[in-house]
Amino acid sequence: MAQTILCVPLEVKPESANTLSRLVHDLRRDFDAMEDPELGNFPAIQIGIPSAHFLSICMFRHTSYDPTLVIEANFDGEPGPFWSQFERTIGDDRLRALLRCCKEPRDGTAALFRSVTAAGSRAPVAPYLEGRTRRPSASHQGNRGLTRDRIRAEASLVAAIEAELDTNPAYRAMTPEAIHAALRARLAPAFPWLDEPAQKRITTGEDWLDVLRLGLFAGALIAVLLLPGALLHAALGAPLYAAVVVLLAAIAALGVRGEGGWAGLRSPRRPGAPPPPAASGAKGYDWSRIAASAVVAVAATPVFLFLLPAFGAVLLTLAGQGEHVPGLGTIFRRVGVSALWGIAGVVPLAIGIAWLLRYNERRDAPQDLPPLDPATLAEIVQREDRVTQNHMASLVLIKPGVLRSLVIRAGHRGLHLALRVLPDARQGFLGSMRTVHFAHWSFLDNTSRLIFVSNFDHSWASYLDDFIEKAHGGLTIAWGSSVGFPRTNWLFRDGAADGRKFKAYALASRAVSRFWYSAYPFLTVDRIERHSEIVQRFRARTLSNPEAAQWLRLL
Repeated sequence: MAQTILCVPLEVKPESANTLSRLVHDLRRDFDAMEDPELGNFPAIQIGIPSAHFLSICMFRHTSYDPTLVIEANFDGEPGPFWSQFERTIGDDRLRALLRCCKEPRDGTAALFRSVTAAGSRAPVAPYLEGRTRRPSASHQGNRGLTRDRIRAEASLVAAIEAELDTNPAYRAMTPEAIHAALRARLAPAFPWLDEPAQKRITTGEDWLDVLRLGLFAGALIAVLLLPGALLHAALGAPLYAAVVVLLAAIAALGVRGEGGWAGLRSPRRPGAPPPPAASGAKGYDWSRIAASAVVAVAATPVFLFLLPAFGAVLLTLAGQGEHVPGLGTIFRRVGVSALWGIAGVVPLAIGIAWLLRYNERRDAPQDLPPLDPATLAEIVQREDRVTQNHMASLVLIKPGVLRSLVIRAGHRGLHLALRVLPDARQGFLGSMRTVHFAHWSFLDNTSRLIFVSNFDHSWASYLDDFIEKAHGGLTIAWGSSVGFPRTNWLFRDGAADGRKFKAYALASRAVSRFWYSAYPFLTVDRIERHSEIVQRFRARTLSNPEAAQWLRLL
């Protein structure tokens, strides 16, 4: 079953911000008071929202915008059932009290908001929350394809296996093969699902749909780069077009040289900086999906290029000017020739875009020491490291500009699609780190703000250290166009690699996680994967002695 990642941003009335903060605090306190020895913390959510992996409610305050309430959720299945369970579990009266502290939206959900927040209203809240949902622009899942129930069930089985081995000394005299058989006979009645085939984590259809999406995105991107050259060739003819391409490339190259040249792409490592990390473990994985995406991109590029003139021809025909329009075959031949010439046009276009990027980067104003609210910092520290996992929520402003908007949207889309296809990401790795359960970025307010939410293992400091050392390139692409971010170099260089400045930037943009729920708070990403492998081998009724010995080493 596929996991869903989403958030619901709600603008808060400034005069109601303190009231809303108190309501969220009271919600957390009341759910905390229901602790159960069997289910752990927040048993009402464990029972009432059986699909939820993580759930949080945070409020962001900033001098540049009114307070913003964000509900973030990571769950199995579709949003509809989740929101119904969410409303029933949290309580519609509590949710109405929260929503009455928020502003009426100015989009198509305004009528729903009024019906939900009216005095004495009994209208369901779930449709309004679903209507306000924002899907991620980029996301990562550490244990992709494992449902919440499967993660908890496998953890229970592994705990039972370990307890049986610890308490029964008879196993010490057995061979590995006999240990496996005896344990399975002993525990199978308590875990009847062992005899059922394991659900496939990523279905074949989902797998190849991800490949198709990445290929279509790459094809559209290539077509966009080829289109200016193709149109210019069609307008000027080959000789003049070639001369213009050479001239534009020379001018753009001189411009880049004037903005610091190309040295940033091969700049040496800073003194004292750690060496580049080793490969993430992707070696040996099947890269057929990457090759398939490349094939789709190559096949899709001419299709995207042909759509524009074909659409124009259809419009002219419908307008009664069809006799002046050449046939589609002629159009396709002309576009095909122009597209081949358009490859030459990519050179000045790419250099020109590079010049604009460097022009903006060299004139950015990063914030080396962003102001930190001591009270907020103290509350964040107080709420961290209570369990194995932690939660981070950050909201930042995006720098203005058409190019920045296009770059950050394309960068996020490409990053999101790549993380669903790249072998290491599919195995739970970001770079060479595996500490992230769910993480996502989402654009708010027409790309003027960017929210980042992450559920991760271990402390916040070690989490950011991992990112800085092992995945700073991806972070710089995702966050590099935000206000105050450490100065970038050629879009993906530097930026998050400057650990001190990036930590200050991330900390200043954080909100206090006043309400945060985890369905399995003491399990790390690595431990969940280890449990899955142990259980997968335990499903087999028999193992050979070497196979059983290898299985025992996992315990």
